[in-house]
Amino acid sequence: MSRSPTSLAGVHVDNRYDQGWHDLMALLNAGGSLSGHERNCCFLNTGGTRFADVSVVSGLDFLDDGRGVASVDWDGDGDLDLWLSARTGPTLRFARNDCRQISESESQYVAFHLVGESCNRDAIGARVTVSVGDHQFVRTLHAGVGFISQSSKRIHFGLGHGGLIKGVTVEWPGGQLEEFGSIGLNATYRLVQGTGKPVVTSASTSRETVLKKSGQPTHATSIANRLVLNDRVPMLPIVYEDAAGQSVVLQDSVGSPILVNLWATWCRPCLTELKAFQASEQKLRAAGLEVVALTVDGLDPDRGTEVTEAWTFVERISFPFRTGAADASLMDRLDVMLEVLIALRQPAGTLPSSFLLDRYGRLAVVYTGRVEVDQLLSDVRNVELGDLSARLQPFPFSGKWLRNPSGIDELLVDLAKKYQLRGWERDALRFGSLAASIRSGNEVLNRDSDEFADVFYRAGNESMEANRAELARRQYQVALQFNPDWAEAHSNLGNASVRLGRTEEAMRHFRNAVNFNPDLIESRLGLGLMCLESQNFDDATRHLEHVLKKSPEFPGIHHYLGISLIGSGNVREGAHHLRLAQRLDPFNEEIRRELSRLETTGFR
Repeated sequence: MSRSPTSLAGVHVDNRYDQGWHDLMALLNAGGSLSGHERNCCFLNTGGTRFADVSVVSGLDFLDDGRGVASVDWDGDGDLDLWLSARTGPTLRFARNDCRQISESESQYVAFHLVGESCNRDAIGARVTVSVGDHQFVRTLHAGVGFISQSSKRIHFGLGHGGLIKGVTVEWPGGQLEEFGSIGLNATYRLVQGTGKPVVTSASTSRETVLKKSGQPTHATSIANRLVLNDRVPMLPIVYEDAAGQSVVLQDSVGSPILVNLWATWCRPCLTELKAFQASEQKLRAAGLEVVALTVDGLDPDRGTEVTEAWTFVERISFPFRTGAADASLMDRLDVMLEVLIALRQPAGTLPSSFLLDRYGRLAVVYTGRVEVDQLLSDVRNVELGDLSARLQPFPFSGKWLRNPSGIDELLVDLAKKYQLRGWERDALRFGSLAASIRSGNEVLNRDSDEFADVFYRAGNESMEANRAELARRQYQVALQFNPDWAEAHSNLGNASVRLGRTEEAMRHFRNAVNFNPDLIESRLGLGLMCLESQNFDDATRHLEHVLKKSPEFPGIHHYLGISLIGSGNVREGAHHLRLAQRLDPFNEEIRRELSRLETTGFR
């Protein structure tokens, strides 16, 4: 049976594995259901091998992402009630069974509480057989029933209209059979191992269980869903196109709080929001806030709108703030940020959406929906407050700090991982480097360092395969910031540096790789070739001989080792390795020329 890996460091993992988990978590974080929002089902045994679907008439067809079910005679009336748990709210439900109140004569029962003496005290594993007429009913006592559930340890038999009980047999754990007589209907009996005598513990006397209806009210969401960040993170670079078709970088004008607003002409709440901003221009400017409204018109072909319609609208209402058009890449990169920041978020592309940045370009507040001007002004004031006051803003209640909360480092790591997974390497490197810069002394971050390093290590490998050596170099550097003793990462960084002509850097990382893992062939070979190129024949020979011990049938090693030995003056042994190389690779013209050159000098 396949299992999830416990560590990814140094292990090749198919990208489809990561993508699968990413898609699953994206579904759940967007409010999705593992069961596809299917209703709970209840099936009635009609006798023999057939069942009837009684989900609706039983009242159990809840639209829950169901998990556990436990049965117990909660109200003591002789039938089994149910407790149900779900991943979604309400996470716990009680379903009272009133069958015996409808027709007691048709709902006979008997129940048993087993007590082990020579076996385990709860008699887990015991099997009880009840004989009624020509029928036998069998139940086994389990320690757990179904998924993360434990039903009552009283063994309950529903006998219908039944008849007199002829006998009860218990097969105790260990195989001992024991008969219990004088057992009537509609009662619970205590059966103690080795006594053979049932003791009535309770007759069917219903106790009152008061239930309240658990309707789930629906609330209208006319205002924004608002998230105030306890730890502000640097906003990703936002580039948009203005009405003149010029590319604009938002961060070039940071110096005061900025609200980045995403809208479209087909979104009525968006238009209402922009008109509110227009009407409150003086208040917003007095608070020192700059608004940048970016339209997404033209990005969704199903909406049938173009960006020119957005320019027409903002001109018609004389919108006083900056405007621009977002592209698909910006929307996807902003969606990554929302995916990390908001656990249960609305679907991607929900409009309107806004991002409030402080004067340093850090993200402070996220709005997914309309934001009222008064709320916005209040948030702008709080953003400009000192650290202590600002730290209290995300919480709806007062209190005191027992210790300083951590989170910015883990948040940066999560952002880097998500951006890497979505293919935004530059953003991944940006947030990864920021996380690495605060790595020292952070226990949480250090604990996850290997996993995070592996994300950038594998990304570097993919970049090298795509001949993107500079990007690979930066990705390997981030990996080594989190795991500086990783020999393979040093070796691969050395290879990337070689491609870029960074000789000294390549030598340094190859040496580090050898120090951490003396048997790593790739780094030994890299060092050997670089020493050979610089005519440092003694060191080249030492490294190449080490590689040869691991790969004695590799013709290239014999070839380079032969050249190195000849360069150091050991012509005879060098010629020997050249001949071995020719024997392993007889069609290699370069080896043939080296041997011909030796022969012209008179050496055979």
